[in-house]
Formats: sequence, structure tokens, C-alpha cells
Amino acid sequence: MAEAAERFVREAGMEGRVEVVAGDFSQDAIGGEYDLILASASLYSCRGMLGPLMEKVRDALNPGGVFVSLHDGLTNERTKPTAMKLGWLPAELLGGEIAFDRGEIASSMRRAGFTSISSRTLSSPVGPMEMDVGRKPGEDIYPGSDNF
Repeated sequence: MAEAAERFVREAGMEGRVEVVAGDFSQDAIGGEYDLILASASLYSCRGMLGPLMEKVRDALNPGGVFVSLHDGLTNERTKPTAMKLGWLPAELLGGEIAFDRGEIASSMRRAGFTSISSRTLSSPVGPMEMDVGRKPGEDIYPGSDNF
């Protein structure tokens, strides 16, 4: 996976601005002093430990830094959106609940001390996805950017 990401960074001409780090973010240190951390459909294995993970993400951000999460958000007693639920059904029948409930990540962000949390539903090829955005308290590194 890291090799593919490094190739993408090279092809985009971003070698001096983006660093690819391989590892298991649920167990390994994730570094620090970041302005932005993005988690896109990658937190499912951490569903049972969202609290400690959100604290780790918060601690890795600069004051005013931003965390963006893009994941599913099930509703209606975890039966909707239908396409998303059907996609997760085989895995959940084998191993319990994997997908997130709508608002679950945003609530965990709030408990970890993130502020200016906003959520919205986005269309994607695999179905509706929830984008949750939160800011670490502190100096605003992007003045006027409260509305993402």
C-alpha cells in the first residue's frame, strides 16, 4: 500500500510536500505536528477503540489542525442506506458490527475535545458517506475556515 501511495505522490510532483508513512495507526505512533489528518474508509478495524484513537489523532495535530473522516453512517436501526448495509452484510454476519452509525465518529471527536465539528452526507460510488470534520482547539491555522 505504501508503495502505491508513494508512486501517486511522485506522479503528482508532491515529493517535497507529502510524506508516506507505512504502519498500523491503531497501534503505532502516528507522529505529530500535522495541520491535517484524513481518514477515508480506514477506521473500521478501530470501531471498538474510537475514543483512544480520536485522542491520538487530536494529539498529533497542531493547534487549530483539522481531522477529516469519510466513512459510512448507518441509520434506521442500522438498516439504511440500503446499498451500504448490503455491502457490509456478509462481513457483519461473520464478525459483528463493522460499519459506523451516523454521528458515531463525530460524537467520538467531540468527546476527545475536537471543536467546530461539522458533518454532511456525500454521494459516492459505493453509496452515501458521512464526512465529519473537526478542529483541534488552539490558534486557527486557516482563519475564516470554520465552514468546510
